[in-house]
Amino acid sequence: ETPKPEEPKPDENPKPEEEPRPDETKPEQPKPEEPKPAAQPAPQKAALVREAYAAARAAMSDRNLSAAQRHLDRAAANVQTPAGRTELARLEMLLGHLAEFWRVVGQCVAQLEGGEELVIKDTRIAVVEASRDGLILKASGRLRRYSVMDMPTLLVETLVAKSFGRDPSSQVLFGSFLAVDPKGDRGRARQLWQQGAQAGLDAGKLIPELDVPRR
Repeated sequence: ETPKPEEPKPDENPKPEEEPRPDETKPEQPKPEEPKPAAQPAPQKAALVREAYAAARAAMSDRNLSAAQRHLDRAAANVQTPAGRTELARLEMLLGHLAEFWRVVGQCVAQLEGGEELVIKDTRIAVVEASRDGLILKASGRLRRYSVMDMPTLLVETLVAKSFGRDPSSQVLFGSFLAVDPKGDRGRARQLWQQGAQAGLDAGKLIPELDVPRR
């Protein structure tokens, strides 16, 4: 008979299963990070933004539009809150309206002719010379020279009444002048902005500015 192959003998001393070494243990899964609380605006930056807004308003009141833009640029680099950004957008819109207002006023001045008369509070004033840069007036036998940005409030309002557009957009620009000028009628500014908003313009965004006290 063909001899049967010997079956392997079971290991009399089976090796115990090796336990995993400490350095072979599975790494712990990182715990999900808890959401960090929203960062609070730095007090220094908040104060800087407030100062920049106040300085921008003062510059607009002084008709120094380039200085107002510099102050708003400084605020834009530091503003951190939604309310601050809303205020910044409002002041930027106001400054843009003022720049356009003075551009149009310059055009109105340039259209005046020598010998033409302007009536300011029942006083007749003769135009001696006018250009986009300014004008020379004669009143009570005296000559007075003004640049466009230096004209008295009453003279500006007289030119607006004489030559400015009556459309809502033009009147919103006039309202912007009245809102910031030290002698401007803020009640009239509110009325013009409200009318502009009713006509579909975004002038309603400017109205909260009338609640900010003048300096």
